[in-house]
Amino acid sequence: MITSMKISDATRKSLLKIGAEYTIRDGKVRTLEAIVRLLIEEHRHKRNQA
Repeated sequence: MITSMKISDATRKSLLKIGAEYTIRDGKVRTLEAIVRLLIEEHRHKRNQA
């Protein structure tokens, strides 16, 4: 299934900054979709630790 999502320039910029932080850490360049998936996984991980 493919879903499109409209995001503001500010949100896009924030996501790209988050992706850049991860790229600095591990050298992997990520798409916006991959960055969103990463944030979802982090959220799940934090929720399971609580």
